[in-house]
Amino acid sequence: MQKETTAVVCAGLGLALIAVTAGAPAFADATVGVVPPASATLPALGIDQFDKEMTVQNWILCTTQANAEQIAKARADGIEPALKVYGDLQTTKACGLFPTLKVILRQSLYESPGKEHHARVYRASVNLGSAWPTGFVVQGALAE
Repeated sequence: MQKETTAVVCAGLGLALIAVTAGAPAFADATVGVVPPASATLPALGIDQFDKEMTVQNWILCTTQANAEQIAKARADGIEPALKVYGDLQTTKACGLFPTLKVILRQSLYESPGKEHHARVYRASVNLGSAWPTGFVVQGALAE
């Protein structure tokens, strides 16, 4: 099941890259040195936000939970470590930053410690065109 989920998310990320070449904005346009404004992330999400479709901005989509958690864990040490990890994962197309992304949060998986440098990882259904594959999204990882 994990291999099938990863294959679907990878296919979706590939479609997003194709959209970039067609002129549509997607995560591949994001550079490692660009930090979205803090207002681009949602405040702490309550339990009522699960199982509801919502549009989020500047969230990271990853192919595996481990990759998403790696970014969130690095964020606990500040923005620079998170950018480094994200940049490494972006080059292998394991993760990407989406300016706008429709998601349905299914489960909270990881929350970075501390209040100053905070990031969350969720398992979510992600709208990548006509399908809603399961992926792993990171909130707040690249926000100041």
